[in-house]
Amino acid sequence: MFGLAKVQSDMFFIMNPCTVTRGHKYKLYKRHGNVCIRSAFFTERVLNTWNELPSHVDFSSFSRFKRTVKRLNFDGLRF
Repeated sequence: MFGLAKVQSDMFFIMNPCTVTRGHKYKLYKRHGNVCIRSAFFTERVLNTWNELPSHVDFSSFSRFKRTVKRLNFDGLRF
């Protein structure tokens, strides 16, 4: 997402074109498909959790992101 790993994120993720939603501004688009096997891919399993991150998560640096995410309660979320 932010160029911290040598991975072409656009091959796995698409930024959500709708920016008028609740939460943070880095939401990802989730493709809908009929193939059940795709739902087991890591890139598909993390989308809901990523998109549900609250707006107070600090994306300004990796260390701040980790610090704010560690304080979140992920009970009840499916991974």
